[in-house]
Amino acid sequence: MRRKQESVISLDPIALNKRHEDGIFGRFLKTRHAGGKKIKPNLPFGLYVFCGEQGGGKTLSAIWYMEKLKKHYEKKGFKVNVWSNTPLSMKCYRVGFSDVYQKIFDIDESNNDINIFILDELQVYFPRDTKNKAKLEVISQMLDVMGQLRKRRVFVLGVAQIFGRVDKSFREQALFLINCKKSFTKRKLINDFIPASEILCDDLGRWSGNPRYIWKHGLPTTKFDTRFIIRV
Repeated sequence: MRRKQESVISLDPIALNKRHEDGIFGRFLKTRHAGGKKIKPNLPFGLYVFCGEQGGGKTLSAIWYMEKLKKHYEKKGFKVNVWSNTPLSMKCYRVGFSDVYQKIFDIDESNNDINIFILDELQVYFPRDTKNKAKLEVISQMLDVMGQLRKRRVFVLGVAQIFGRVDKSFREQALFLINCKKSFTKRKLINDFIPASEILCDDLGRWSGNPRYIWKHGLPTTKFDTRFIIRV
C-alpha cells in the first residue's frame, strides 16, 4: 500500500512572513508608482564562493568563470587584472594570506580597471570559529573592504569545499554561492548560482538554495597546479 507523503510546513516566523511578503498578487495591490529616472543596474562585483565535494570541479569552475568575466569586460574595452593565490598558466599577479587585504585596499576607486581575485581553499584563510589572532586580524580587515568591492570594481572568486567552514561574517558577504558538481556523464561541470537571499546554511556546514541560474560548461583553457598546497 502506497504511503501518503507528508508535507513539511515551516514554522519559522521569519520564513512565513517572508513568504507572505513575497506574494506577487499582494505586492501588486500594495505598490504605488512615483516618477523619477530609472535606476541603472549595478555591475555584479562582489564575493562569489564556489563549493562542492572533493573532485567536483570547484577550482576549475572558478577559473572558468574568471575567463568568462575577463572575456566579457575586455570586449567592452576594460583592462582586466587577475590575481591568484594558486599558480595559473596565464599571466596573473600572485597574492597570499599576508597581503590579500592590502592588495584590494590599495585599488583606487577612480581606476576603471576590473580586478578579479581567485582565492583557493578559502576556509584556510578565513576559517569559522578560529582563535588564531593573525587570522582574526585579517578577517576583520577583509570585512572592511568586502562591503565596498563594487566601488573598487573587484570580483573575489573564493573556493571552499564546505561553505559553512568559512567564517560566518565573511560568508555573509557572498553575492552568490556556486554549488559545483560534475554532470551525469562526468564530462561537463554544472554550476548552480544561488543568490545571497536564497542561501541556507546549517551548523554542520551544509548548504542549499534555489539557484538563480545554472551554467553547464567544460574545462577552462587556463591550467593550474592541482597539487599546489595553500599555506598561511
